[in-house]
Amino acid sequence: MEGVTDHAIYMLDVMGNIRTWNAGAARLKGYCADEVVGQHFSIFLGADAATTGSAQAALTTALANRRFETEGWRYRKDGTRFWAQVLIEPVFGHRGEHVGYAKITRDRTEQKAATDRIQHLAGHDPLTGLPNRTLLIDRLNLALDLCQDVKSQRLAVINLDLNRFKDINDTHGHAVGDKLLQIVADRLRQACAVGGGFGRFGGDEFVGFFEFENADELRQYLSALTERLADRA
Repeated sequence: MEGVTDHAIYMLDVMGNIRTWNAGAARLKGYCADEVVGQHFSIFLGADAATTGSAQAALTTALANRRFETEGWRYRKDGTRFWAQVLIEPVFGHRGEHVGYAKITRDRTEQKAATDRIQHLAGHDPLTGLPNRTLLIDRLNLALDLCQDVKSQRLAVINLDLNRFKDINDTHGHAVGDKLLQIVADRLRQACAVGGGFGRFGGDEFVGFFEFENADELRQYLSALTERLADRA
């Protein structure tokens, strides 16, 4: 294990205290063996690990199921974090007694970033960055469900399209039209209220929704939205 440098591999005692520390662990987490051997492995889980009991729960699951796997953020010595793929397995002595755990951690930050990027692209319009039709409908359905549960809440659906957008494209070119769509999207994004949002349905059509309790609140929001969109700055 000492020669393995692309994985953090180390042993824990039955209480979760670190017993061994390989070169990969030192490289990945930034601690030398003298700094961590004897410490509880929860030091890598963040400040709330002790209060949430997540570290002990991982060991309990590993012992009961002979294996525990998870992914999540872990912290290096310098405070930076990385997305970790973690495996914990119980270790037994030659008489079958439980003597500790083997823990393997891999850095999956780049893979997570790629996955997050793919998921973002699947739900967002590539030109404006706003939610696309599919994602917006999902969010709108969630908002409708919430309004049904909270009787005092109402939901306004807002449909916008740009006047003479085809003329702008034909006269000034698609690059100018795209820039206009991006400007409108930025202003809609800035106008998003809690319990609401906007998305691009396609072309020059944008749809949004806004939760409100009374007509005055809705009028004020629509007035502010109109002013923001009409601003020539």
